[in-house]
Amino acid sequence: MDDHPNGHFPFIAPDAITLDIVGYQFGWDIRYAGADGKLGEGDVKKFSLQNKFGVDPSDAAGKDDFTSTELVIPVGKPVHVLLRSRDVIHSFYVPSFRLYQDAVPGRTIKWIQFTTKNTADVELACSQLCGTGHYNMKAKIRILPVAEYEKWFAGKVAAQKAQN
Repeated sequence: MDDHPNGHFPFIAPDAITLDIVGYQFGWDIRYAGADGKLGEGDVKKFSLQNKFGVDPSDAAGKDDFTSTELVIPVGKPVHVLLRSRDVIHSFYVPSFRLYQDAVPGRTIKWIQFTTKNTADVELACSQLCGTGHYNMKAKIRILPVAEYEKWFAGKVAAQKAQN
């Protein structure tokens, strides 16, 4: 089972787009693998103000990763989410997907996978009462046609490359 590309979760599609999503009071940070297609390893023990995903700076796979404040995904492609929280319990809640999962400080939830069927603009919300700004803890989700997603992704990869 350890030989599977997604470790101990063989039900995660090997061709899934893996995203790192971190909840915090009161928002969501989203990290994408860059041109190499591999996310740098994130560790909840390494969270800091300067390292909001807890990525090991010596991990070469993380050098080209990029971040977004909105979740942009291609329609019809499997999406695998690594879900974490930097501070309190948050809930990754997408009513349009009928998807709910708590994000617990100190843990990485690795079993979330979904595939969308239609293009749309929907919302990611926190459905866990996580503090005074909870009511506004939302992120836009854009489900794009594959070609449009690939264009968006290529633009992000180029921008990240220009920064490095």
